[in-house]
Amino acid sequence: RRLTSIDLSSFDTSKVINFGCMFLGCLNLAHLNMCSFTVQKSFANVTSMFDSVPSSVNIKIKQETYNNITNFNIKWPNA
Repeated sequence: RRLTSIDLSSFDTSKVINFGCMFLGCLNLAHLNMCSFTVQKSFANVTSMFDSVPSSVNIKIKQETYNNITNFNIKWPNA
């Protein structure tokens, strides 16, 4: 719960199908680097992925990251 920065830029997510609640409890998160993070599967679960992340978080992300998702149930922190 004390994480303030997460760098996922080197993570291989090509086989992940469940991203749900991925950052649950990251109440102090200020920086999140997801530049090379890609959701490859069109059936990937991204439900509540950013729930509980502060609205002030700085997220680095590519637009292509979520192109394959058909069921988009994400509440963006900065939205």
